[in-house]
Amino acid sequence: RRPGALVLNAFNKYAQGERVQAQSGDTKRVVAYATVDAARKTRTVVFVNRTDREQTVKSNAIAEVKDKFTVYLISDGQAGIPQNAKPTMSLPPHSVTFLVQEPPSS
Repeated sequence: RRPGALVLNAFNKYAQGERVQAQSGDTKRVVAYATVDAARKTRTVVFVNRTDREQTVKSNAIAEVKDKFTVYLISDGQAGIPQNAKPTMSLPPHSVTFLVQEPPSS
């Protein structure tokens, strides 16, 4: 297992474009990052759970738009199965969660 490599690969793949402001209510527990890719018309929000406990987060990005976001989760050194994102989510301990807005259909 190479969890660092999985995280770096996911950042390179999903967090493209310009970094924009993202906030966490408690940065000691969960850190948030966000990017916007104007060319692809997509957004990515990343949550890093820094604790050894499950944390619950609410993503305003998902609540504000009707577009589909997909979740890519890296936990226990493994990449999880993509799933549909919800405005309120539980983050596993010591995990990195990517919420990726799907590009619009042509």
